[in-house]
Amino acid sequence: MGDHLKIILLILFQIGVMIFIATKGVIAQDPTYHQFADARNFFGLPNFWNVLSNIPFFFVGIMGLVAISKNPKGAAWSWITVYLGTAFVCIGSSYYHLEPNNQTLVWDRLPMTIGFMGLFSAVISEFIDEKIEKYSLIPFLILGALSVYYWKVSGDLRPYVFIQASPLVSILFMFVLFKSKYTPSWHLILALVFYALAKAVEYYDHDIYDFTAGIMSGHAIKHVLAAMGLYFTISMIRQRRVRSLFKLN
Repeated sequence: MGDHLKIILLILFQIGVMIFIATKGVIAQDPTYHQFADARNFFGLPNFWNVLSNIPFFFVGIMGLVAISKNPKGAAWSWITVYLGTAFVCIGSSYYHLEPNNQTLVWDRLPMTIGFMGLFSAVISEFIDEKIEKYSLIPFLILGALSVYYWKVSGDLRPYVFIQASPLVSILFMFVLFKSKYTPSWHLILALVFYALAKAVEYYDHDIYDFTAGIMSGHAIKHVLAAMGLYFTISMIRQRRVRSLFKLN
């Protein structure tokens, strides 16, 4: 299958995801979303574990920035964006969990879109053509920010859901139809698996809290798993080599 046909399939795939989400009707923010299982206060800090469990994001973000500075291959600016967004997730999510509501949730979701859109730009650029990065990164970041703004003013989460789903489904799509210019790249799948696990434990927030007799909640574990998933991309960055050179060794 030619590259041009693969690109057309990728575009059609993204359009299909967009249409699927659009046809779901308005996706409103669940009013019970802010009612997390673990609301304990320690040392004067409300929702202690949901706040503290964001710390791994900061360290992973800094480690990622160091890794890409030492091995700046591929879509380096996109990866810098991923890790900057990750570090800021620590700040934004911690702020949100101090007082969970729709207003503070904006500052949780905004850095998340930075990370997702940086990842989208990195994956597309490295699997198709690195020249794409200079055209994709800034527009993707703008679209990510607009998705949060649109939710804030309209109450409709559909654009934000697409911004989350698009990079993730693209990773799977790219592995099927394209080959990264760099190796290893399978760490991206591990990152995706850990993100899926993170979303699963988030869904069972209250159940996990009850099962562990109040030791830990699903939402706090979600933060740690998501950060671990991103750590696999750092391992990938540290080891990566141009695929053609790798084959010669």
